Amino acid sequence: MVAEDAASHLLLQGSGVELVIHAIPRRIAAQITITRPPALREQTPIKPAFLVADLDAVRAAATATGGFLKPAEAAWRIRGMVVLDGWDPEGNVVQFKQPEA
Repeated sequence: MVAEDAASHLLLQGSGVELVIHAIPRRIAAQITITRPPALREQTPIKPAFLVADLDAVRAAATATGGFLKPAEAAWRIRGMVVLDGWDPEGNVVQFKQPEA
């Protein structure tokens, strides 16, 4: 849930976790080019992982907003979860985990 929405940042809260997303300074943002399809940013220090109820719903939402979720055949299972990687519209790699039925 969005707990704060300011020009300088967003604060997301849920299930004992907080995530602050800071706005990119304009001088840096002016140097960023977003391509279609996006250039993947796989070499980053973190990869967010989100627990979701339905990977198919995530795939539909990602596709509708310019992102991507790998096909179901690429999923793997670990600790009772079905796991798939994808990326957001800017090419940031993210992971989604659905509890196994």
